[in-house]
Parts: sequence; C-alpha cells; structure tokens
Amino acid sequence: MKRHIIKRRGREGAAAVEFALVSLPFFVLILAILEIAVVLTVSALLETATLNSGRLVRTGQVSQTMTQAEFKAEICERMLVFRSQCMGRLFLDVRPVNTFSNPLVPDPIGKNGQGKTVFDEEQTAFQPGQPRDLMVVRVWYRQPTMTPFLNQAMSRVSGDTLLHATSAFRNEPY
Repeated sequence: MKRHIIKRRGREGAAAVEFALVSLPFFVLILAILEIAVVLTVSALLETATLNSGRLVRTGQVSQTMTQAEFKAEICERMLVFRSQCMGRLFLDVRPVNTFSNPLVPDPIGKNGQGKTVFDEEQTAFQPGQPRDLMVVRVWYRQPTMTPFLNQAMSRVSGDTLLHATSAFRNEPY
C-alpha cells in the first residue's frame, strides 16, 4: 500500500483574514445597537418632558405672556443629558382644539420640491389656551444617526431621525 503524503499549507495569516471579513459587520452591528439605545433614551426623555411641560399648560402656569422660545427652554431643561443641543433640534406646537376625536391640527411634516421630508415650522403655533380648553401639545425632536441601515428604517427629516411626543388634555379651571 502506498501512502500519500499531503503537504499542508501555512495558515499563519488565516485568523487575520477571517477577522478582517467579520469585523466590519460586527462593528456596524454594535454601532447600530448603541444608536438604537440612544434613540430610545431620547424618545423616553422627550415623552416625559412633553408630559411634564404639558402639565404647566394644563394648570395655567404657562401664562399668555410666555413665548414659544421660553416654553421650548422649559422642555429642554427636562431633557437631562441632551439639553445642550435641544434648542436647535426641538420643535413644538401648543394649541387648543375643538374636539379630541378629530382635532384638525395641521401637519408640519411634508415634502419639498425634491421629494425630501421637511419640517415646516410655520404650521406650528403656541397658544396656551384658556381655562377648560381642550389642548394638544406636540413636540418633535431631530436626533442625528450615523448607522446607514438604521437611517433608512426611521422617520427622517433633513437626514436626522424625527422623534415625536404628544400630550392631549383639558386645561384646569385656573
């Protein structure tokens, strides 16, 4: 019987090549997981800030003399670690409505001439209402994202992920 001798090739660089093939998708996945965590944290903070700031409207603590910028600063104060860039990323709409079942509030999100989604601040208002008015407080926050596939899966305006929170209530008889 003849024995066949098989010569093995050198495998010194195989681990480096395998790591190079697997590392890019792995690090993109890790970045996406971290970005999702940041987006969910910002979303939770935005919901809480909207509810707590809406309470100021509901109880009459937001007077008719308060400006939209002052109310925006009030919301941003409640955004904790994200408050430094909040003023430039936050949009709000506070207005009385006739009914909650069909509030008839304009949608500030639309398309521009190139088909890109844009936010039209002229469709927003700041009217804290009178005692016993039905109110809607809507807040939008633009959160930048970097992960390519995550960008496509989220609602986007001007390249950023658009987060939204709403609070509807009846003003107290203050």
